[in-house]
Amino acid sequence: MTRLVPWCVGLLFTLVAIPASAKVQCSCPNISADGEGNTSCSASESGRLCTIDFNLFGPESEKRAAELLARFGKVNLKPPEPGASAVEWLSSSPPEQLIDAVLIYMTVAAGDQNARAPDSVPLGSLFELVDAVRKDSLRTRILDAFSRGAQEKWSTQSDEGLRRSPIPSENIGAAIVSPGCVEFRTTAGLWMMFKASWSPARVTQGCRSKRDDAKY
Repeated sequence: MTRLVPWCVGLLFTLVAIPASAKVQCSCPNISADGEGNTSCSASESGRLCTIDFNLFGPESEKRAAELLARFGKVNLKPPEPGASAVEWLSSSPPEQLIDAVLIYMTVAAGDQNARAPDSVPLGSLFELVDAVRKDSLRTRILDAFSRGAQEKWSTQSDEGLRRSPIPSENIGAAIVSPGCVEFRTTAGLWMMFKASWSPARVTQGCRSKRDDAKY
């Protein structure tokens, strides 16, 4: 089920195989809104609105995200195969396709919000996201964070065990990266996150053990 509070729009779709006890937590950093589901999530915050979307995101949402990235991010990306979960698509993707998929999944919630509340999302910020993700430092870290090896390592961990240990994470410029999770904030204030269902960060609201947005 999805739990929503004011200023949050959330969608729940088909279940993805993760540990039986696992529930993926997602929230926005500053707006009092969060959601909980059994699948990967895309989240966005801007214009006093928070949107949280749980995978399967749906072909329309993924197509919309790819179109926005083409128009405002100046990059042409291939949307994931219709009906494929984020875990399935990422685990079978070669490096460049994996990066494209992460960019699309990060943009899903922003695209959903823009469709419902036009002008609430600074879409010009998408070029900033694309530029950062294509640079070697962040690109390499994302490839490692969403690799099959990372998935195999973390997908079998229990939620209880994850809560007892700090989640490995790293700040890279305007991004926070941990296994299976990436957050990014643009200079215009657009915040985006994609979190895979197997990520150890599924037990926390963001990509790291404890959120300290005053430093982010």
